[in-house]
Amino acid sequence: MLLNNERPGYAPLTPQWVKGRLDLFHDTTLKSLLNQSFQDFRIWAICGQNNLDVTRGYGWHERVEPMYDKGEAALAGIDTEYVAVTRIDSDDLMHRDGMGEVHDRLDFANPGRVLVFRDNLAWNRLNGYIGYYYRTSPPFFTQLYPKKQHRDWVAFRGRFYVPHGKSGGRNSDAIVLGKHKICRVRHGENFGFGKRNKKEPIMPEEWKQKRLEAGDIITCDPVEMRKILSDFGLDAYGNEAKD
Repeated sequence: MLLNNERPGYAPLTPQWVKGRLDLFHDTTLKSLLNQSFQDFRIWAICGQNNLDVTRGYGWHERVEPMYDKGEAALAGIDTEYVAVTRIDSDDLMHRDGMGEVHDRLDFANPGRVLVFRDNLAWNRLNGYIGYYYRTSPPFFTQLYPKKQHRDWVAFRGRFYVPHGKSGGRNSDAIVLGKHKICRVRHGENFGFGKRNKKEPIMPEEWKQKRLEAGDIITCDPVEMRKILSDFGLDAYGNEAKD
């Protein structure tokens, strides 16, 4: 999971932004991961070298392993025949069955095949609706590494730390996973808006209604949103789902 990893071309991250992203991660993304029906995985938070006082002093959840070397030391300590690494951003959500599907679809006979969630959902928290999010090669992919690769840091880094469009998710042999297993969250502090120095626009109700009638939006109804987000460990207000 990538947190405040530096990105060329982006404005420097402020301590306030990093603290806010840590809070958002614990309130949303982490809850969706702790809500997984399959739990045999580790949660790595890849932190950058900026704002070290914020990330090192934060009260991380016990399941989260913050890392400052992009995972090099952790990989060096793993001696299994294969390592599967699933990428998700620190502000997005995974359906409760997401990791289980990843585990069940790994192709050990062809470890170069990438698993990818292409057909997903998008939750706009500021405007209060859930819609669709489709990308051929989104940042929601899993790469499988045989031992000779995951024990070779240069080889691992060269394959994993690339723009997600070059991760292998668009390859013709990519394993396309189930629909609506990832929910991209738009909350006003997304990286993309920061790069363009823009803010999430607040849309009028008339615009949402037209999008709803056109089938571009699934729902604006808080009750329906809660029902959808409960499978991601949340309710419609970003809180942990309750029975």
